Amino acid sequence: MFQDFRKSLKKSKISAPQGGAVAPTQQPSMCLAGACGDVSFPKVKVEVLGCCSSDLENVKKLVDDLVTKEWKLHQISSPYLALLLPSEKQAIVALSRSLQVCVSVSAPDKATVSGKEADVLTMVLQIEKDLQKAKERATRQEEEKRLWKTVRWEVCDREAWAELDPSVSLDLEHALHKKEQRISYTLQNQTYTVNLDKMERTDRNGTIARIKRTLKAGSEIAVIEPPKNWDRMDYKTLEIVDLPPTSEQYKNVQANFLQTSKDPNTATSATFTVVKIQRIQNKDQWQRYAVKKQMLDKKYPQNTNEMDLYHGTTAVICLKVNSNGFNRSFCGRNATVYGKGTYFAKQSWYSCNDTYSNPDAQGLKYMYQARVLVGKPCLGTPGMVEPAPLDPNNPYSGLHDCAVDNVQNPFIYVVFSDAGVYPDYLISFKAS
Repeated sequence: MFQDFRKSLKKSKISAPQGGAVAPTQQPSMCLAGACGDVSFPKVKVEVLGCCSSDLENVKKLVDDLVTKEWKLHQISSPYLALLLPSEKQAIVALSRSLQVCVSVSAPDKATVSGKEADVLTMVLQIEKDLQKAKERATRQEEEKRLWKTVRWEVCDREAWAELDPSVSLDLEHALHKKEQRISYTLQNQTYTVNLDKMERTDRNGTIARIKRTLKAGSEIAVIEPPKNWDRMDYKTLEIVDLPPTSEQYKNVQANFLQTSKDPNTATSATFTVVKIQRIQNKDQWQRYAVKKQMLDKKYPQNTNEMDLYHGTTAVICLKVNSNGFNRSFCGRNATVYGKGTYFAKQSWYSCNDTYSNPDAQGLKYMYQARVLVGKPCLGTPGMVEPAPLDPNNPYSGLHDCAVDNVQNPFIYVVFSDAGVYPDYLISFKAS
C-alpha cells in the first residue's frame, strides 16, 4: 500500500503551504513579493491508521523521508530581480501557480524557489532567463548614459533640431563606429532608415530629414571600447580585479616594478616584495581618459603621447583614486617644486620612498602603475598651476601637456589635467 502512496505522491505537486487567495490581475506597478505571496496551493491531508503507535511513527517517518527526497529549495540572488518588467513578473506568478511552486521574495535582490524538484528547475530557468534580459537592459541604459555625456544625435524637425531618443543615438553611434553606411530603427510604430554617409533620415513615406552628430568632448568616436584585458563588467561602473600571480599581466607589472625599484643613488637600497596587484576597471574614468588621448593623438600623430609611470600613495587616498581618479588637490601633500599638479616618476624606486608611499599599520605600501598623457612637456617651476604656453608670444598657441624636471631627459612628470591620467594597476608591496 505504501508503494502506491509513493507513486501517487511523485505524480502530485508538492509545495509549501501558502495562505490567501489567488492574486487578482496585477497593475503595471505590481510587487513581485506580494503577488507571489498571494498565490495559493491545494493542500494534501494524509490519514494513517494502525494498530500501535510504533507502526504509526514508522509510517510517518517514511512519509517525511519521501517528501524530503522529492522537495527542492533553490536560492536566487541577483541585483536585477528588482528590474524585472511587469510582464516578466506576471509570467513568474502565472508559472508559480501553474507548477504549484512557491516563489518567496525576501529582499529586492533575493528570492527562494521551493517545490517538487523538476518543477523548481523549470521555474528557476525561467527566472534566470528573465534576469538575463533585465541585465542586458541595465547594461544598455548605462551605456546610453555615458554616451549622452559625450555626444548628441539630432534630427531637423520642421527647421528645428530635436534630440533623438538615447537608444537610437546609441545604435547610430555603434553603426558609425563599425563604419556602416545605413541603419534602420523603429520608434513609436514608425520605421526610419538613416544614411550615415549623407547624414539623412528617411521615414516609410519617403520624407527625408537631416541629422547631425554633435560632440561634447571633441573625440572622433564617442563609443569608447574598454581595454581588451578587462573582465566583463555588465552593469557595474567600477570593478577592482585581483590579478592571479600566475597571470601574464601580474608577471609583467611585477617585473617592471621590481626591475626599477632599487635606488641607483645609494648602495643600501631596500628591496621590496609584491603582495598584491589589482587592475582598476573604472568605466567613467576610462571614458574621460580615452577621449583626451584621442584628442592628443590627433594633435600629435607622430608623438609618443602616453607613458606608463609610477605614483606612490597611501591606503586612504588609493580608495579615492580608484573611485574618482587622481586629484590635484592632493598635490601639496609632498612637494610642488615642479608645479601644483599630480606627480609621477619614470621608475618605481622614487615612489617607493616612504615620503610618497607611506606604509599602513600592517607595513603595506601602495603604488600605482598609471597611464599618463605626456604629449609635449615643458619645464616645471614652483607654484606652476598649468603648463607653459607652446609659444609665449602667441596667446592662442595653446599649452604644453605636462611639466617635467628636465626637458631633455625627464624623470618626474607633473600632470595638471585629472583626465590625463588613468590608474591602471594598484601595486601593494612591502619592504623586505
